[in-house]
Amino acid sequence: MLEKPLLFPIKPGVVAAWNARTVVIVGPTDGSSTRIHDVATGEERDVSVDELQGIPAIGQIENPEQRWALIRGSTRVEWKQARRRERVLKRCMSEDGDASARVQFACKALGLSRRSIYRLLANYRAAAQTSSLIAKHRGTPPAGRRLTAAREAIAMRCIEQRFLSRPRATVSLVTEEVERQCRAAGLKPVSRKAIDLRIASLDPRLVTSRRHGSKVARTAFGPVGGHYDVSAPLDVMQIDHTRVNVIVVSEGSRKPLGRPWITLAIDVATRIVMGMYISFDAPSINHLGVPCLDARLLTQESLAGGA
Repeated sequence: MLEKPLLFPIKPGVVAAWNARTVVIVGPTDGSSTRIHDVATGEERDVSVDELQGIPAIGQIENPEQRWALIRGSTRVEWKQARRRERVLKRCMSEDGDASARVQFACKALGLSRRSIYRLLANYRAAAQTSSLIAKHRGTPPAGRRLTAAREAIAMRCIEQRFLSRPRATVSLVTEEVERQCRAAGLKPVSRKAIDLRIASLDPRLVTSRRHGSKVARTAFGPVGGHYDVSAPLDVMQIDHTRVNVIVVSEGSRKPLGRPWITLAIDVATRIVMGMYISFDAPSINHLGVPCLDARLLTQESLAGGA
């Protein structure tokens, strides 16, 4: 339950509650009354503004952190699915006739059981928002931690003292040490998989530095020094390719054929494009070498002739 009334604007398009029903304000309003549209029945009527109540948004209902985490972690496909659910449920709530038939229609349209449809309807009536229809993930969320605070502290302390130090201890020895300390504290031992996950989440450069030394870490993760010098044209040519942002169509039927690939051979010294190759095939070594080699030979011949 909310401790204070929810504030919301009285303007067309705002979702509110009236007489324990979800409604949409269609307006206009004269300050004391406004016209509303009942989402469930499709009826419109004029009601007093004082009779309207705000509907809690996602962040104002129970477990707000979990709901916001669900929204942030939702994919484009899940949002598209939620919008489709909203369209079907709105049709189910607004049409007249047998309620059981409307629910059956929603079951077929969404491929869900009647129980799932009733659950989605309850969620949408509580908060008429697309985000209330996002499919919830089962089990532990990605990167979630299920260990208690005491077991987590023991595991991380052993990783710090035994794994991230020299002499280097193996993961098996670290797991055995965590199990020994957990049993001594009267706690359930931590699995090898949990230890592996926590080690994998560490910064690779930190792990290498602590286990093998800072010199090895700099060699493995530090920037590569030196420079690349090319003294004369045609000494070195670089090849790069990209997909052209153009759709080619058939000359006869005008049907789309696809986006071609363009490959460029660039002289490193002069940065001049020495040759190019366009094809619908993805770049491969089989067809890249031929046009680039021809471009180089032609360029050399033209230079020799010009001299």
